[in-house]
Amino acid sequence: MEVAEYYSTYAQQLEDYFERFLRQTKESLTPVNQQMVDDSPNDIQTPANEIFATVEAKGPVDTPRHMLVEIYAWASITTAGSMVGTCLGYTLLAPLMPYLVDVESAAIISYLVLPLTAQLIFQKYGYIQSLSHKSNVNLRFLSLGFCMVQGVFNGHVIHNIYVTGQPPAFLTPAIIAYSFANMPQEVGNNRIAQLSSSLSCALAGNISVGAITGYLTSSYFLLSLIYCAIAGIVMQFIFKRVHQERPLHTFQHALTSLMIIAKGLFFLIFGSYACVLVSISLNEY
Repeated sequence: MEVAEYYSTYAQQLEDYFERFLRQTKESLTPVNQQMVDDSPNDIQTPANEIFATVEAKGPVDTPRHMLVEIYAWASITTAGSMVGTCLGYTLLAPLMPYLVDVESAAIISYLVLPLTAQLIFQKYGYIQSLSHKSNVNLRFLSLGFCMVQGVFNGHVIHNIYVTGQPPAFLTPAIIAYSFANMPQEVGNNRIAQLSSSLSCALAGNISVGAITGYLTSSYFLLSLIYCAIAGIVMQFIFKRVHQERPLHTFQHALTSLMIIAKGLFFLIFGSYACVLVSISLNEY
């Protein structure tokens, strides 16, 4: 009987000790957990949150104007090269491309493989060494070559797809470069003023060219808006990261690559196949 009472008392003591241990542990960990919850939105930055924060930024900027002029001026050249490549892939090389690669593989190469490979090369050169004039020129031509090849594969992707009108892709970065080169000093470091003035000039220039040439259709206007939106997003990243020892080639090539991708997706989503248009025309007669 005494042994049973002894074990009962011992079990009760263990139970009390265990409950006290759990209570003290909970009380000690509660402030830590609360601190982690309070700090998590500020300390943990996911890539998506960082992108949204960069795009939505409205504060003043101190990015030198000549950097923006250089980036967008060269982007207009590489974009023009991509247009030449797209034309080749769409017309002259169209009979040969199906023997080399199918449409799905061409889209992966044009929209993922080539842009990512180029960005890795540019970042390697930008971080390892300060570029000499010769290295800078070589990277410019390398970017141009990548964009032309990317355009060729994009031309294969959108082969036989038709839209009623499209703006010249190089026009948007060219107008933005011109607007920054001639932007009034009164704009200063005002981010909103720089964005609105440059992008509005680009959109107005695209609309004017479309009206003059007679191609100002709904697809032309929508694709112009998309090009300007891409240019604005890239500009926000330039404002944020141009001082972080990043080579300017990365921004230039990213802008051209995004415009190529936007054009390809626009054709695939909103375009009509040429064979369908021909059959409709024949049925009308």
